[in-house]
Amino acid sequence: MRAQLAAGFGLMASIGIVAGCSSDRPPDPERAMSSRRVVGKPDVRDAREVREVPDRPEARTPAKVNLALGDGFEMRQPIHDGRLTLVPIIATGATPATRFITLNEGMARNVVSVREVGEEWEVDTVRITNRAREPLVGLSGELILDANQDRVLAEDTVVAPGKTLLVHVRCVEQERDHGGTTFHAGHAIGELSLRRRVVHDSQEAVWAQVDVINARNHLSPESKTYRGSARLQSQGAARERRDRLVAQLQGLEERSRMVGLAIAVDGEVLAIDRLATPALYQQLESELVASYLPDTDGPPAEGKKLGPDDVRALAKRSPDTATSASSSVLRPLP
Repeated sequence: MRAQLAAGFGLMASIGIVAGCSSDRPPDPERAMSSRRVVGKPDVRDAREVREVPDRPEARTPAKVNLALGDGFEMRQPIHDGRLTLVPIIATGATPATRFITLNEGMARNVVSVREVGEEWEVDTVRITNRAREPLVGLSGELILDANQDRVLAEDTVVAPGKTLLVHVRCVEQERDHGGTTFHAGHAIGELSLRRRVVHDSQEAVWAQVDVINARNHLSPESKTYRGSARLQSQGAARERRDRLVAQLQGLEERSRMVGLAIAVDGEVLAIDRLATPALYQQLESELVASYLPDTDGPPAEGKKLGPDDVRALAKRSPDTATSASSSVLRPLP
């Protein structure tokens, strides 16, 4: 399996794997003869060649690939699709037994509400109430719609059962400031370019990124909202591509221990999303994968090859947003 993993990363040489004693040259008939049993007087030259080229099985055995990704986690074989590469992350030890609910699930069950803060409301804050028996998990970039302006969560969030929390958000709609106090589920996570702006940059930079995304998608909504671009993640060819990738992830041998993904585009690692439990990861997998797809189709760029060290380099950074249930590292946009 480790040889396959190394091949998947495309770094057989650079991560120190010995390829063995194979050769592309055709076999030498005289050398081949030296390995045969000769009746009568032995051929001195053949005996000398046998002594000079000993059979060393250890030379043909590939070295182990270092797949560690911090304490308790490992990488598995990358999945490539267009310019996108997904690197599965598994938990090597025990994971919490806690059952979490997601923002979309809680709102669908009417046990979670998301509202504007006060009558004057605040652009960068919303109030989330969790009436469920399970802790609620929200991820940075999750879309919430309506109220006075469409927003996305600006941080990973856990709301305990029976609690209300003020949560930091970013606005993804410029030309509307009315409509009510109640939000509805957006059923989408902002694409990586938007999430990276949300976590690292100003509100003005977030609005500017929404404009870039809408222009790329040939959308010109009157209120300059992101919701139309978010919907495209689950439509047409994007939906087919998402479903194909999710099916590949679901078929992995260690699926039951999978808790996250590292995401690379053109060989550059842009983000790492990790959840506390395999069950929570599986609840969020489809929306996460959909959010990685925009602007990553087409042939991959030539040149840079992705290796385990590239993933570890980003993982060494402190999480940009984290809770007891989640952790995300997002490389800033230039």
